[in-house]
Amino acid sequence: MKMSEAMRRGIAMVPEIHGPIYLRSDGQATAACALGTLEIGILGTVKLRVLEGDGFNTGFNNTRRIYDRLAEMWPWTKDYRVAVPGTAATRSIGLEIMMRFEGEQRQSREQIADWLESIEPVEMQVEPAVVVEQEAEVEYAYA
Repeated sequence: MKMSEAMRRGIAMVPEIHGPIYLRSDGQATAACALGTLEIGILGTVKLRVLEGDGFNTGFNNTRRIYDRLAEMWPWTKDYRVAVPGTAATRSIGLEIMMRFEGEQRQSREQIADWLESIEPVEMQVEPAVVVEQEAEVEYAYA
């Protein structure tokens, strides 16, 4: 499965939310930000387990988990860097997805899927889609 396909699959499964990675009801994701949408698209479904304690660190760990999942599914993302306009800096694919969704651009998840499709390596575009059907329990910082 291509990354853009996973994003589109997640879009079909949950509405978008800005701010937290997920909104939940009865332990299931009912809405997701762009990164959460991508994770749902990969896994097919996500069970959420609310954690007690420091929301910031747990939120950071959730984001790190998604970044690691991206690198596992699409190894080309490990070293792919996106130039930050007006600077010499670069950022990872995961951070770029967050910035396009939550930053000044406020791109829709559909626009992000289109952008992902435009940067995916050619060899990723010719492979047949493999649907990953599994359920994952995700530690989640927001109630």
